[in-house]
Amino acid sequence: DIGHSLKNASNAIYGIRAKDASFSGPNLLVNARIKAFIVDIRTSLNEYKTRIGNPSDQTKCLEKIYAIVKHHCGDHSQCKWTDVCRFTEIKKNNPDWTEEQIQ
Repeated sequence: DIGHSLKNASNAIYGIRAKDASFSGPNLLVNARIKAFIVDIRTSLNEYKTRIGNPSDQTKCLEKIYAIVKHHCGDHSQCKWTDVCRFTEIKKNNPDWTEEQIQ
């Protein structure tokens, strides 16, 4: 079920941080960022669970999940849905703005 999958994902991320000190420290795998990853994964899975079996929706769900880490690290190149990424929404509404102006 989703709850156990999220718990496993969360434990895996905390495990990476515990095993490799290069992932620890400010702006890296801090507790708040790990929680944000898990919340975004949960949101994506909850959106998909009502449409299980639709290959198109499955692809969208996986693309959102694959983009989560990059999104939280400031790389919005894979963010495709404005309900997930405010950066993408602002850029779409203001195409002439630079990245610095958006952030």
